[in-house]
Amino acid sequence: MGTGPPAPARPEKKAAAGCDPTARTGFLLQDVSAWVLRLGVAASVVVMLVGLGLSFSHQPPTLQHMLEKSSYNPAVVWHGIWQGHGEDIIDAGIFILVLTPVIRVATCAVLFVVGERDWFYGLVALVVLLLLVLALVVLS
Repeated sequence: MGTGPPAPARPEKKAAAGCDPTARTGFLLQDVSAWVLRLGVAASVVVMLVGLGLSFSHQPPTLQHMLEKSSYNPAVVWHGIWQGHGEDIIDAGIFILVLTPVIRVATCAVLFVVGERDWFYGLVALVVLLLLVLALVVLS
């Protein structure tokens, strides 16, 4: 009735020497990159929800007010955060959301150089980071 000997255990697959991406660093670059994106989006959502709650608790904003108040100057947003303006806190959440991919590229550049010792991809990531920062500065 099926009471035979247990099935033999399967041998574990081992990566070829030098092919294991976690051998040197103990983690995958993709894992760190994914966590940076997840944390950035989560932080952005939390900040925007706090701003939304403050915005509605003081006085419900009208559509006219929201369309008129569209200053994305970081100094104005920072000043509004310290005064507790919900709209400026929502803008800070948008800043966090926009900067999340930039932080991801910077993290990848550091991990390529420090963790993986891959200078070529580290340089490529730094060039991409430079282009992102230039685009943010020029277009703002």
